[in-house]
Amino acid sequence: MVTERRRDERIYYERPELISVEIEIDAPSNKKRYSLNVLDSSKYGLGVIVPPDKADILRYLKTGTKIKKMRFFAKNSMIDVKGTVVHVTKIKKGRFDGSYLVGIESQDIIEAGG
Repeated sequence: MVTERRRDERIYYERPELISVEIEIDAPSNKKRYSLNVLDSSKYGLGVIVPPDKADILRYLKTGTKIKKMRFFAKNSMIDVKGTVVHVTKIKKGRFDGSYLVGIESQDIIEAGG
């Protein structure tokens, strides 16, 4: 057992609500940044919306793809992380009809907020 020796009270922050993400693709023929909206998050990852006008990113985001450079934006912060694509699903109805939902798992985010 470790005795607490710090004299100031500690404040522990919850994971911020993530609003958007900037993903940098560094492929041999393409170095580009994509700004996308975060739809939802869970204990294990995030759902990112890829609208039809940005669907060219899907050439680089396949199940199992490791993403080396992602920057998530929250209301008052930003978080740089790495992640892995766990699924790419086409949305066929509702508000995001024609878009894709990309599930991204990030150990960095899990450790920060889990």
